Amino acid sequence: MHVHFIAPERYVRASHEIVRHPRLRATAKTLLLWALSLPPGSRDTILTLGSRSPEGRMAVSGARAQLIEEGYSQRGGRPVRRGGGLR
Repeated sequence: MHVHFIAPERYVRASHEIVRHPRLRATAKTLLLWALSLPPGSRDTILTLGSRSPEGRMAVSGARAQLIEEGYSQRGGRPVRRGGGLR
């Protein structure tokens, strides 16, 4: 089956590795995509993203832990994977 989507003018590209990751929950994928969409130099953190997320801070905290476990983020440091770092 071939599905064709027209992307909005401004959008985030994500690798198939992220989209099809077998262990990442949807909240973790959404958080990662949200972080990747931030402009360079943004001061947003997991806490600020969590306070605006409809899932809430606990879900975002769990998603962040999963991203750290899977190597997409690390606590308080530089990104682990190119383009995929969260604070």
